[in-house]
Amino acid sequence: MQQAGVKRLIWVSSVGVYNEVNAYELARVSPWLGGHKQSVNIIEQSDINYTIIRPGWLSNEDSINYGITQKGEDFINPQKYISRASVADLITKICLNNEIKPAINQVEYSPLYQREVLQKVMQEYNVKLVSWSSFGRGREGVLDNPVLMKIAKKHNKTIAQVVLRWLTEQDIIVMPKTTKKERMIENISIFDFKLDSNDKAQIAKLNKGKSLFFNPQDVERIKWLNSDEYNTMES
Repeated sequence: MQQAGVKRLIWVSSVGVYNEVNAYELARVSPWLGGHKQSVNIIEQSDINYTIIRPGWLSNEDSINYGITQKGEDFINPQKYISRASVADLITKICLNNEIKPAINQVEYSPLYQREVLQKVMQEYNVKLVSWSSFGRGREGVLDNPVLMKIAKKHNKTIAQVVLRWLTEQDIIVMPKTTKKERMIENISIFDFKLDSNDKAQIAKLNKGKSLFFNPQDVERIKWLNSDEYNTMES
């Protein structure tokens, strides 16, 4: 990040990274807490100016109502759900009230979970969006979606290339993970075609308006996120 000139980082982590909740709440978040703690440790050991946000359970409500605690302080009400709108509100205030503005905001963004409103807000504050899980890890049939397949055949490309092109045309940064040379070549070969207005309109209709991963009430999904299957999947 320092080599890229990033001076300010806002990292949305998880409740429990500082063991600031009771044993019951820690047990609820423990399946995925290890990765969050590791990322927090890396950030804290760096020289970068950072803010780590530790939201509790998230909801899709429109209301904005939240409290703020500092590292080392107990959560006021760890069982209370916090709206995603509240998290966005806090990030916006951090952007407005700090001399050093965040450079990027990495969020889930795919054809099935499009974040147009968030993108507009980030553009307003000159913050770049970075797409996390651009292909949805293959969930919900992203990589064999018939609409995307039709567009891919039209341009003589793969579905993955169509998705990456769709994101880059929105000025969204993509970082597709792969360890295979042929996939690396495929992923970068997206600058010799453009999506037309009809392509974009068809992709817009695919939006489900919700995360493919993070429903805190879906116990089986949370277990899967911590499974060997998830952690060994390749793209």
